[in-house]
Amino acid sequence: MFNKILVPLDGSAQAENALRPGLTLAKAAGAELLLLRVPVYKEAPSKAAAVFDFLRPELTKEETRLQAERYLKSTLQMQMGGGVAISLLTTGDNAAETIVDTAVAEQIDLIVMSTHGRTGLKRWFFGSVTEKVVRAAPCPLLIVRSAAVPRKLLITLDGSEMAERALAPALELARRWQTAVTLLRVVELPDDEELPTPNLSADKAAAVREKVAALAQQEAEEYLQAVAAGLEMEVETVVLVGLISETILDYAKREGFSLIALSSQGERPEARWAYGSVAEKVIHGSEGGVLIIPTADKFRNSVTPICDKNH
Repeated sequence: MFNKILVPLDGSAQAENALRPGLTLAKAAGAELLLLRVPVYKEAPSKAAAVFDFLRPELTKEETRLQAERYLKSTLQMQMGGGVAISLLTTGDNAAETIVDTAVAEQIDLIVMSTHGRTGLKRWFFGSVTEKVVRAAPCPLLIVRSAAVPRKLLITLDGSEMAERALAPALELARRWQTAVTLLRVVELPDDEELPTPNLSADKAAAVREKVAALAQQEAEEYLQAVAAGLEMEVETVVLVGLISETILDYAKREGFSLIALSSQGERPEARWAYGSVAEKVIHGSEGGVLIIPTADKFRNSVTPICDKNH
C-alpha cells in the first residue's frame, strides 16, 4: 500500500521529527522516500521582521534553491540510514500548495510531516501549512508530534463506509510497525428533546433514555465485533458514550495511545481546504500523532462495509 512516502521539511528540528517515522516505515515496506524542501525566497524583509533578519544577507532565488538543496543533502548524510531509496526535491514557493501538488504529481501514497516547523515569525506553525495539507492531501497524511515511532494505535469508526476507509491504511501502518490496535466507536446519545418523552413522567422518560442508550451501545458493540472479525490481525474493540471528539481525545490520552487514525469527512468536498469537524478537533486536541485518511475513491477500504451489510 505504501510504495512512495513524502516527508516535507523546512530546515527546523521540529519538522525533522517526521524523518524517523518516515524512514522506519519506508524500510519496513520497501518504499521509496522523497524528501521535499520548498525554497522560501523573500524579496525584502517586512518592517516586523526587519529586526530578526537584518544580520542575514538577502539571497537570490537561485541561492535560496541551492541552500535548500544543500540542506536536504546534509540531512540525508547525517540522519538517513541505508537500505532505502531516497530522492531529494527542491521546488515551488508556496509550502502547502507545493506539498499537495507534489503528492499528486509523484503519486505519493503517504505524507509524513510534523504539526509545525519553525515557530514565531516563521511559517510552519500549526494552523498554516500542516493544516492546509490536512484539508487537501490526496493520500493518507501522518501528522507527528515527536520522532518516536507510534506503538499504540487507535482507529475511530462511526459505523459508516466513509469512516471505514481509515481501516486499510491504519492497519498497514500497524503491521509494518508491529503496533497494537484498538477500534473505537463513540456513541453520542440524542438530546432529551429529541426523544419521544414529552408526555411521560420523569421515571418513564429516564427509562426510555436508558433503553435508547443500551440499544445504541449494543449495536455499536456488534458492529465493531463484525468489523474485527473481518480483519486479518487481532484488534481490541471499545465502545464509549459521550461527545465524539472529546471522548476520542480523553480516551486516547487516558490509555496512552500514540496515534489516532480517522477518515477526513469533508463538509464541503468542492473546497480544497475543507475537512470534517471531528477530524479537525482531534488533530488540534491530540497529544500524539494523527493519521488522516481522505475519502477519495483511490483509498477506499478493501474491507466490506459492515454498516451497509448489517444495518
